[in-house]
Amino acid sequence: MNRAALRFGVLTAVAVLALGITSAAAFAQDDPQQGGVTGVLYADKDRNGEQDSGEAISGGEVTLVGPDSAVHKTTSDADGKFAFAGLAPGTYKPSYALAGGWVVHHAKADGDLITVAEHATTDVVVRAERPYSEQLKVTWAAFDHYLYRHPSSVTTSVTLRNTTDRAISGIQARCDRKNAPGALGHGRGWDVLSGAGVTLAAGEWRSFTIVEEIPEAARAAGKVTLDCDFAPNAGWNTDGPVLHADAQVIPGNGNHTMVVGEDRNGDSRIDADEAVSGVKVVLYDWNNHFGSVEGTSGPDGKVEFTGLEKTNYRAQTRGPWMFAGEVQHVRAADQGGTSHRVVKYVKPADIRAEVKFAKPSFKSHETVQWDLVLTNVGGMDTWVRPSGYFPDLQIPDEQLTGVSVPAGESRTISFSGKIRNYRNGKVTVSGSIDYFDEQNPPVHKQFYGEVDIEQSKGSVSGVVYLDKNHNGRPDPGEAAADAVVEANGGAPYNYYKATTDAEGRYSFNELPTGAYSIGFTLAGGWIVHFPDDVVQHVQVEAGKSVQLVTGAQRPYAEVLKATVQFDKTAYAVGEEVKITVKLTNRGGYVINGVHALCNRNQGDNHLGDRVNPSESWGDLRWHAKGVTVNPGETVTLVVTERVPEAARVANRVELLCEIAPRAEFNRDFAPAYDWANVPGGGNGDVMALVAHDKDGDHVMDPGDVVPHARVRLMSDREHGFLVAEAVGDVWGWVRFTDVPAGMYWATVDGPWKIVEQYRTVGVRAGGSGLYYIGVEPDPGAVQPGDGVQPAGGGTSTGGTKVALARTGASVLGLAFLGALLVAAGAALRRWPASRQS
Repeated sequence: MNRAALRFGVLTAVAVLALGITSAAAFAQDDPQQGGVTGVLYADKDRNGEQDSGEAISGGEVTLVGPDSAVHKTTSDADGKFAFAGLAPGTYKPSYALAGGWVVHHAKADGDLITVAEHATTDVVVRAERPYSEQLKVTWAAFDHYLYRHPSSVTTSVTLRNTTDRAISGIQARCDRKNAPGALGHGRGWDVLSGAGVTLAAGEWRSFTIVEEIPEAARAAGKVTLDCDFAPNAGWNTDGPVLHADAQVIPGNGNHTMVVGEDRNGDSRIDADEAVSGVKVVLYDWNNHFGSVEGTSGPDGKVEFTGLEKTNYRAQTRGPWMFAGEVQHVRAADQGGTSHRVVKYVKPADIRAEVKFAKPSFKSHETVQWDLVLTNVGGMDTWVRPSGYFPDLQIPDEQLTGVSVPAGESRTISFSGKIRNYRNGKVTVSGSIDYFDEQNPPVHKQFYGEVDIEQSKGSVSGVVYLDKNHNGRPDPGEAAADAVVEANGGAPYNYYKATTDAEGRYSFNELPTGAYSIGFTLAGGWIVHFPDDVVQHVQVEAGKSVQLVTGAQRPYAEVLKATVQFDKTAYAVGEEVKITVKLTNRGGYVINGVHALCNRNQGDNHLGDRVNPSESWGDLRWHAKGVTVNPGETVTLVVTERVPEAARVANRVELLCEIAPRAEFNRDFAPAYDWANVPGGGNGDVMALVAHDKDGDHVMDPGDVVPHARVRLMSDREHGFLVAEAVGDVWGWVRFTDVPAGMYWATVDGPWKIVEQYRTVGVRAGGSGLYYIGVEPDPGAVQPGDGVQPAGGGTSTGGTKVALARTGASVLGLAFLGALLVAAGAALRRWPASRQS
């Protein structure tokens, strides 16, 4: 006997309701002519298809409409139970009104009707779930045009995405529920989303392109529409995502004949001998819906336009012939129409460009001002667009604006910019102009100019100190001696270097004027922090000295400890990850404006977005005010992210953050890293040849291979964990088998270092790969047996050790002490005792 039968004490089976887990039974009634319905209503929160503790729905309104159209209503109790007694035998249509957005979905086309028999009570278990609008998303939909003529067809593109962690079957489209005139959604192209429907796996998306003829009714309505909703059994389930699109429809086609010619005798007519052939005429749709239509006059001066939309057009010629009158208009009609237009010959546009500087020479610290003078010596008006690259001057893009130049006139575009660089005592400007001459393709011409520059100079001096007491000013005993100060910039651009004296002072004399970036390198790990960048920016002016006072602090990585910790060890794609972020101030001063810059390298399987972090990161986002951490304080924040699709391929989801005040600018930060398993990507094999190309000829000579090398595959070059390791054979081949799919960093033990600093090895699910790992001697490299051991301890002497253990303790601190061996599809389990705060 099933759970429902035990719950209600039912004796014999009568009917089954296809709503989640169902059952049916019967027992004797006081009135032999009547029956009843009893049931339980629950919200399947974990989507396992069964009622679990805490899932009962209380207060749910249950309605039955009987065969005689009588309506029966009741409400579920605290245990989700409900009952109807004294029902006449027959078929009843149920409906449910539930709080919190929960919905009972119909699994069958008849709406899962309930049959009540004589002398029996039908028992049902009613499963509610989240609406399909939360499980499915219509991520993009559009028509191929925003205006159509009738008759024609519409091409529609629709993309459906399953946002859950389980498959959804039988997805259908139900369109035009309101029977709107001119509505789409009834054509054969929708067959794929009808009948058995479409199945989408967890996280899967599919796009559909549907071509459908515009209905006749759309012509009269002046509009074609598409309104659809999507759900399994969409005829009964109406809570899926919706799609709406519409476009204007105009009727029929029209024609027009234009006769063009010269009115040489001035009689306001075009005589036979005045017709002009070869005149190109363009009709522009007045509303700009359909672009343009072009035609050329024949020997009789006629230009025939057919198949036009029945709308207003603006007529324009392409030179050298132009209409003699004002703006010309044309109306296309069913029966066609004829118009006569007088034209005249006009010389094409011809632009001359000249560069004129505001004065004969400039000081190197001055703003250079110059004009681009454009003169039209042709006979047609035209629009001129300048472009150029100005390496010597700082010219904002907004100064490169276009201008209309009428025939016989000049126009000036003014430019100004600080000097960035110059050579041989001159600043040069060069670029090009583009314009139309109404007859040929766009005309492209060059312009060039140069002006003399007189060098002007200034100076920069300052003091560097170690701000040991964090008061923001230099005190006795805080001078930073032997600090390296570097200056880059000026006009012309150059590099300068100085070293501080015993009092921390330095100076740069006779510096060319201009903008400079100043950087500082100090011994003992001291770092200069800037509010907005990794360097200090100064402007050196003629005859002036810039004075700088620069304080250095201890690295943020010393005073700020940061950790990120996931709430689980394994996730499914699309599942929410709860991340606990902890910031601890181990210093003696307040740390303000702490930001988290995550996923700097934009890994597809990583959480965090360095450009547009989610709102859950709060004040840790780069554009927010930042987090304040007082001395000795630990600040805890909780952030939520969802596992990306790419984590399935990589077999893991990761989060790597750089945390510091203004972390988006500073390269001094406290790193924080965590990861979890995402099963489903599959495993693969890969082989790598380890060799030392002694003579650098890119040929494997005898003795070049490195036998018995131990190679490790790491999830990240600096902050990652050990994925797998193997020892090569006597011929230098290292074989990795049954390794989770993904891209990994390679490291080599022993007195070697990899020649390619960023050597990666890719493992493809179900496949095999071949790689070459070039090495060279490095006495300081990790020796065999040192460093991180594979899971389970010990040293491998052959084969592959697949570990997926954490490493990088020197950077991140000891955050994890062990991991279980990961076999295909096995879930990772974190040892709770191994976590360190």
